[in-house]
Amino acid sequence: MNLMIIDDDKQIREGISRGIKWEAIGIDQVAAFQDGIDAVKAFPEFMPDIVLCDVCMPEMNGIEFLREVKRLNPDIRVILISGYSDFEYVQQAIKLGAIDYELKPLNARSLIRRVTDLRDEILKERNSSILQLKYRQEYKRNTFQKILKGEIEDYNI
Repeated sequence: MNLMIIDDDKQIREGISRGIKWEAIGIDQVAAFQDGIDAVKAFPEFMPDIVLCDVCMPEMNGIEFLREVKRLNPDIRVILISGYSDFEYVQQAIKLGAIDYELKPLNARSLIRRVTDLRDEILKERNSSILQLKYRQEYKRNTFQKILKGEIEDYNI
């Protein structure tokens, strides 16, 4: 599972990316960026599952970043982080599909717990999709065999 961190504050960005043992909770790769523009450029290749993104950044703010990555991957989980409890930002974030809005200073335990919850949701969805695919394949195979054996006569499904 991949985690992308975007924050123009180097101390916060490195604190989140290097200060937490992400691999211990199943995050295989972490990529950190100082602005939304570089993060958007790297997004298709890195393909994060979860994004932690600051709201107030120069060039491309977190709301603009969220809008852009939701076009690239509507299922992406984005948590916006900010030093401001501005209701307008929160409202925009929710409308654009942000999962959460965390205020700085960040609580590491709370952040880890939230990312862990998101990881569990993603894994559950992936397992469900795999099971559905296997079921459909098995159904098609069984139906085809029944048609060949003559057990199903009307196969205009």
